[in-house]
Amino acid sequence: MQKPHDARRLSKGPPRKPRNHEALGFRALVPLPAWAGFLAWITLQIVGVVMQTKGLSNTSSLAHLGGAGVGVLAWWVMRKREARSDSLYV
Repeated sequence: MQKPHDARRLSKGPPRKPRNHEALGFRALVPLPAWAGFLAWITLQIVGVVMQTKGLSNTSSLAHLGGAGVGVLAWWVMRKREARSDSLYV
C-alpha cells in the first residue's frame, strides 16, 4: 500500500540549504546573524569583567574573553592559510 503524497512537500521544489541556527537544531525567537550574537556575547562578558573586578561575581569572564580571542585569532590564521593554499592551485 502506497503512502499518500504530501502536496505541500511536492510544491516547494528542491530542499533548501538550512540556515546556521536550523542546522544546529536551534530555532531562535529572534534570528540573529552569527556576528551579532558574538558581539552580544562579548558585551555580556565585558559586563561580567566589570562585575568581577567589583567583587560581585565569581565567574572569570576574562577567561571567556581570552578563549574567544584565541578562537578569533585561530580563525583568522586558518582563513589566511586557506586563501594562500587556494591561490597555489590556480
